Amino acid sequence: MEAELTTFIGRELEAFDRHITRDAIGRFASAIGETNPIYHDAERARATGMKDVPVPPTFLITLEIDHRDTLRFIRELGLDAATVLHGEQVFYFRSAIYAGDRVRVQRSITGAGAKSKTLGYILTSNLFLREGEVVATSECTWLVGTEGIAHD
Repeated sequence: MEAELTTFIGRELEAFDRHITRDAIGRFASAIGETNPIYHDAERARATGMKDVPVPPTFLITLEIDHRDTLRFIRELGLDAATVLHGEQVFYFRSAIYAGDRVRVQRSITGAGAKSKTLGYILTSNLFLREGEVVATSECTWLVGTEGIAHD
């Protein structure tokens, strides 16, 4: 299994663009129970010195989820999406991201291997760019059951 998964390392995945809206930030903040008014009210955010409503730290996952088919890349690799699980994701911010920003998401596979005889993993790295500048990065671990690997 490890050898099969490692063949994916270095593969670039489809990049896509997203426009971040106040409504999307507010809905996400509400969904996670965030009540800080800076995530719901532009005037309150500006009163604290921000240019607009900022995104909460884990909001960037919604850019991938809202992409037309978040697991499409799993199927393009020949894996069964039913045996793939989003394991964990970590975000690193270089700059604040606000409502009104247009963000380009670029993804690549940076690692893969076996966790056990029945479980493998794929690591993806994501760049979040605003006007060509990297404003955040993330690393994501996808867990892959051996049943998810296509065999010839």
